[in-house]
Formats: sequence, C-alpha cells, structure tokens
Amino acid sequence: MYEKLNKNEILIQIQRSLSQHRPKPVLGDFPKEAAVLLPFIETSSNGLEMMFTVRSGHLSQHAGEISFPGGKVESQDASLMVTAMRETEEETGIAGDKVTILGELSPVISKTGIHVTPFVGMVHSSARWGHSSDEIDEIFTVPLEFFLTTAPVFTEIRQRLTGLRIPEYQYQQYRIWGLTAMIIVEFMNVVFDRRYDLRFQEHVRDVIVQQLVGKTSIGDKDN
Repeated sequence: MYEKLNKNEILIQIQRSLSQHRPKPVLGDFPKEAAVLLPFIETSSNGLEMMFTVRSGHLSQHAGEISFPGGKVESQDASLMVTAMRETEEETGIAGDKVTILGELSPVISKTGIHVTPFVGMVHSSARWGHSSDEIDEIFTVPLEFFLTTAPVFTEIRQRLTGLRIPEYQYQQYRIWGLTAMIIVEFMNVVFDRRYDLRFQEHVRDVIVQQLVGKTSIGDKDN
C-alpha cells in the first residue's frame, strides 16, 4: 500500500535505506566499466521527480533508448562516482557540485557486457540543465509518485538454467525498460520494500525436469 510522504520524509527514508544497503557484487570478469546517476529533482507541482535522458537517434548503439545520465569510465576518473558525475555534467549540464550523492545501488550488467554502477543523487534547486551533448536528444522527468503507485510489467526470459524478469514502465509516451528499469526496481526494493523479483525459479525447475526427463527417455530407448 502506498502511504504518501512529504519530500523531507522521503529524502530521509532514501538516505537511511541506502546507507544500510550493501550493494551485491556481480560475479565474473567485466573489463569495461561505466557508472550512471539516478538523479532526483524537486518540483513545485509533483514533489520529487526522477530525471531521464533520451539517447540520440543517430547513435550506433542504444539509439532512442531511455537511460539515466552516465557513461564509461575514462582514465582520468578517480572513482566510479566521479565517472557518473562527469558524464552527468557532459550530458545534462548539471555540475558535480550541484548534486548531493545519497547512496549507491548494486551494479548491473548491460546487454553489451559492461559493468554499470548506479549512484543516487539529489540535484540542488539552484542547478540548471539542458541536453548539452550530441548523444542526448531530450531530458524529461517522472514523478516518484508514479513509481510508488505503478508496478512494472515484467517479461520473462529463459537463458540456460537462469530465469530473468525484464521490467518495463510506460509513462506517457516514454517506454522505460531494460537496464534503466532494473535500476529503478532495485531502488524501489531497497528504499520502499517493493520486493520485485528480477529472477524466477519456476521455469528453472521446469528446465531441469525437462532435461532429466529427456535423459531418461534416451536411456529407455537405448535399453
């Protein structure tokens, strides 16, 4: 059930929850790393809102997709947080000193195999922004209340013995899905105890059973 909270109560809840959260590492070797910022802004009409970017249509990868500001690590970046802030400024014009970092979420792996670390931040009211990169076509915001009152739609994907549930939100004309929606889902789980599951076990058991049945059938034929 959604209990409406004021902005200050929500910010306290976000900071407290993220300070207690221990991001889960992803096992494996991922030579390419990136970082993104899940930025919040405050508006007079809707309270706290999440900020998103729309990738330019001329890009060879992720063209037209919706994402959080961010990008790949560069050699001069002292940390992943620095990467997230540098990329945010490049894409939106929001300077690093205009953002207060509230915490870190668990890393996710992009469909191209990049290890992506998300940070959550509050953009100061004095900040100004606008898409300042040729990689970005548009910046838009979504009220946090939308995510508090709207559950994502999940598409189930079976990969070998792993079952994945890919989340998707539809807000007005914007389709928010894939890695960006997965970051939102973890944020909602950590801060608001939503308990959305990105993995499913029923199909995994089905696959194992089918494999066992298949082996038994082959053995029976051999006998």
